[in-house]
Amino acid sequence: MGASMNTAVATIYYVSNDGDDDNNGLYETQQPGLDGPWLSIDKVNLEMPTFVAGDQILFNMDDIFRGTLKVVGVDGALGNEVLFGVYDATSGLGIDPPVFSGSVPVPSGAWSSAPSDANDPNYQQRWVCQFNGTVTGVFQTMPLGGVEMRLPGRTPNTGWYQPDVQPNSSSIYDPVIDDAIIEPTGFLDNATVVMRTQHSELHRSGITGQVAGQFNASALPAVGPYECTAPCDGWGYFITGSTHVCESLNEWYCSPYVPAIGVDPALPAMLHYNSGSTPPEGIEVMLSANNAGPGVYDEGIRIHHSDNVIIDGITFEHFNGGGVLEYDPSDPPAVCDHISVQNCVFRESMHGIAVDPGDAHDDIYQNNTFKDIYLKALRTSAANTQILDNDFMDIGMFADFGTGFEDRQALIVKGSGATISGNRIDGVGYSAMAIGSGTAMPYPIGATVKHNFITNAMMLLDDGSAITFDGISQLVVEDNIIDGLGGEHTLDGIPPTYSEPGAKTKGIYFGTAFLEDITVQRNTVRGCSFGIFADHPNNSFGFKILNNTLFDNSKHLCMSDASWGYYVPSLTDRYEHNICYSVAADQWSIYQKQKYPTSWNGIASAVRFGTFVDNYYFNAFTDAVAYAQMYYPLSVAWDGQLGDLTIPFTLRSWQQATGQDPDSHVSPLHKKDFALSGSASGELSTWSDHFTGGVGSWGVAACSPSMVITVNSDDGLRSTDCPVIEKDT
Repeated sequence: MGASMNTAVATIYYVSNDGDDDNNGLYETQQPGLDGPWLSIDKVNLEMPTFVAGDQILFNMDDIFRGTLKVVGVDGALGNEVLFGVYDATSGLGIDPPVFSGSVPVPSGAWSSAPSDANDPNYQQRWVCQFNGTVTGVFQTMPLGGVEMRLPGRTPNTGWYQPDVQPNSSSIYDPVIDDAIIEPTGFLDNATVVMRTQHSELHRSGITGQVAGQFNASALPAVGPYECTAPCDGWGYFITGSTHVCESLNEWYCSPYVPAIGVDPALPAMLHYNSGSTPPEGIEVMLSANNAGPGVYDEGIRIHHSDNVIIDGITFEHFNGGGVLEYDPSDPPAVCDHISVQNCVFRESMHGIAVDPGDAHDDIYQNNTFKDIYLKALRTSAANTQILDNDFMDIGMFADFGTGFEDRQALIVKGSGATISGNRIDGVGYSAMAIGSGTAMPYPIGATVKHNFITNAMMLLDDGSAITFDGISQLVVEDNIIDGLGGEHTLDGIPPTYSEPGAKTKGIYFGTAFLEDITVQRNTVRGCSFGIFADHPNNSFGFKILNNTLFDNSKHLCMSDASWGYYVPSLTDRYEHNICYSVAADQWSIYQKQKYPTSWNGIASAVRFGTFVDNYYFNAFTDAVAYAQMYYPLSVAWDGQLGDLTIPFTLRSWQQATGQDPDSHVSPLHKKDFALSGSASGELSTWSDHFTGGVGSWGVAACSPSMVITVNSDDGLRSTDCPVIEKDT
């Protein structure tokens, strides 16, 4: 790889591990005297105020640079940007891009034996080392090559404990009672419990007191909202954050760094590492710069008050804050714009790219790779951002880091005018993309999400989506492919007796705060609990769900009024030309969740979600295509029943009940569950206009001119046009 090129070049500067900060930086390799490359990021920071439009600052391939590059007050121009890029001092022999690393290598001689602990038989396996910042990540170079991340110590080492007693609905564990806690009194004091308190939430709390069989923790939230009724097995948890849970090889714990206060000196952070009888080798640590001492770096590049800057071809690893941070401190206020990050790799860090200033605009992130990012990969609030052709792999997959759902998303985009196109996301702990500002106002206006491929989202938490949006208007989601959501850990920590078993994965989800003028079209969604789910925030209108293909989802087209807050008779959605293709009898083309009807006189009196035109509902295993789940006051009765109902429909009964879908179609193929084994001659029963129901699972009522036959079986079908009673229809 040669030097990155630009349309106009003022000066090219070079930085190399073989350079010297006393050099002039104008040569790729060392020449006589001071003609040669610079050595360090510190030198580049020192020269930062001198860079002008068209300058290039290039870092040598195969080299590692430690520190934070501070791009402050750098002004390029459109077509004549300031470039931070790559060169190859070996004229084509370079193999890997330059690496910006936030980790600190630990010399083998820096380790000492852990202090004795009479209550902990494993203390002799631990070794300690001190640092000027709290360790947030540990990596080990392997003898045969490669680097492996080491996880913090925890108990149990794999899987989750589950309390023996679950509190009642929306109650707090106080204390947590579990026979699995066999440690002596106080052994786990000051440790941290990580508890799954909902499908989409993890919560971290400090343990304030522990005895055998139970412990107390501060600030544990109420569990729910759909918890099982006590007594039952509770929501799962594990315990971390203590030397006492580092009983297995390669587990670690670090005490927090305490900065100097007044005359009191700083208290170093102490890393405890379990490596057995010999000190560990090849260890590098990632540190938090929060209240840290010198030599601790949270970001690879920090950008402030700069514009028209390109970052090209650099690898970022082992940063607690992230590879690139674009930020806007309130004093003095400043705006970043036209920042491009391209062809970079972000790996083994807490975050990838974060853009905090709300006034930033016109950034481009293209052809980057995000791999093994422990929390969020890319978060931006800038306007007119373009996120193009990036790869995201294994994002937010570890329960050991972070807490709730927002910590485990590949893309969070909160600015107006974004274009998100051509990205590939494979493996993310929660939702793959979250678009919009949520509940925060003002809401962004305009965004396009297209041509993205998403698979293996919600691998750790569920009740999320591949693509979710909330707090936005004029959004178009089109031509995306979503294939297979949820993984082996999606249900970890959920009570075995949970009242709603199974994952709750959504392909495309309309959120619950504010939405207006949303078009979802020509997408393909496969292998989800809910294919496309249109929730309806209060005063939100203009949903268009058009020409989508939904295949092998438990429920394909889904809609709910649950977030509206009160009864609304009709909405303006359009569901047109969609294909809903089921491969099992228990998959449904249409699912309606009716939460707030104030009166009930059949489905026609409930919420009308909009118009349904020319959809295709394929299911060869059943005639049922839709069902409505009704939640309404117990004083309201239908068919003599009080309370909630689940009502299935064939296409014909759906059309008659709702007055919708006149041009839609069902599968021409049908698989029979029953076969005719014989027949009897003559009439089995005769009647003129009345037949007593209640025979087996059949119920019949007289009508004119035809008979209404009600099937009260597990299939729950109601037919209004059965001239012949056949048990197998």
